[in-house]
Amino acid sequence: FLVSSFILAGCGSKDDSTKTENKTQTENKTTENKSSGNKKEIKKSDQPKQDVTMEAPEEWTALATSDGKVTFYLPSQWTVEENSPTRFSTLSEDKSMGTVLVIFPNDQITSDELLVAALSDFDFEPEGEANEIQVGNIEGYITAARGNINGQDMMMYIMSAIEADGAGNYVIYIYTPTDQFDANSEVMTNILYSIGFN
Repeated sequence: FLVSSFILAGCGSKDDSTKTENKTQTENKTTENKSSGNKKEIKKSDQPKQDVTMEAPEEWTALATSDGKVTFYLPSQWTVEENSPTRFSTLSEDKSMGTVLVIFPNDQITSDELLVAALSDFDFEPEGEANEIQVGNIEGYITAARGNINGQDMMMYIMSAIEADGAGNYVIYIYTPTDQFDANSEVMTNILYSIGFN
């Protein structure tokens, strides 16, 4: 139920009516989703860009997207729910956590604009600052966010990732019900930081 409600809620169905604007006097990004009238704003951390690569626990399993460009390291009991050219999703054994990777073809978007668009897809509010990251030739942002999907209060980590040569743009969502976030946060972070791009 958890993964189906998350996937069906519009993950990655970027609305062309989403408008993005740069506020030059601040490091905040704002986007307005015209269908809901809600504005999303991310506050960028002033910390330097971080290399977030880390080794996955030894007992975890490597699962790759159908094109082999992205590898997820996940607890061995997790299952792949979808592996298509534009989407890759997994679900934990107890269905309390899941991941969704969406591949965007737009090579004109920046990593912070992509993060704002991802937040707007679900009408989620960021929790804290967006941290800039570097993983090989991938640059992007990570933030935590909270929102409602089909009546359920959810927390997620969202990573926007853009290849330096413009060959691929990705959004990774790792999500759990808000009341289970504290218990699941460490596993979610380990998954996020062990994602590999080829």
